[in-house]
Amino acid sequence: MKTFLFHASLLLSLLQCVTVHALASSGATSAPKTAKPLFFSSHSQRHPPNTVTLTYLEINSWLLSANGVTILVDPLLEGPLDFGIPSLYQGKKRVIPPSGLTDALPPIDGILITQGLDDHAHVRTLQKIHSLDPTVPILAPPSAKGALKAAGFLSTDSSAQVQFLHHGDEAVIRSRSSKDNTSTLGVVATKGARVGPPWQRRENGYILR
Repeated sequence: MKTFLFHASLLLSLLQCVTVHALASSGATSAPKTAKPLFFSSHSQRHPPNTVTLTYLEINSWLLSANGVTILVDPLLEGPLDFGIPSLYQGKKRVIPPSGLTDALPPIDGILITQGLDDHAHVRTLQKIHSLDPTVPILAPPSAKGALKAAGFLSTDSSAQVQFLHHGDEAVIRSRSSKDNTSTLGVVATKGARVGPPWQRRENGYILR
């Protein structure tokens, strides 16, 4: 069995073939309408078995396709990173457009969040995703509950499929476009980064298989 590990922003791949795509700068402040073929076309192509396609979206964000399943990891695609204190801090991307990429994404089968902090659970991006695809499955640590609630995924009338994983929990992300629903990606939550005091619960890492 082939497995690989997401531990916060660290990716350790043990798969037979991995293709990593870095996005080229367009010089624009938002993604053009042609962004999908420019940035993400490789994720809609058929690949041989045991092949993973990764697109690095800067900071902690990745787009990953494996086993016929495409997932977003820690998406930060809409606006700057400011941790809720824009007057004191604003982190900006250096290469890809700071906004507009959410509209250009290929069909997403699930979202994986490793931490509850803004650089992993970015509320503005999650709000945009919710407006476009409110039923997308989400796997997250308990610490991301506040961000997901602010984005609208946990409202009483929401049809979202949010699952909070504790260390050792397992889940499955299924292809939403596969007719027979046999394309799957298994997820195991592991101990991730320690954020805060020593007694605080560690965030999540994930083994994907």
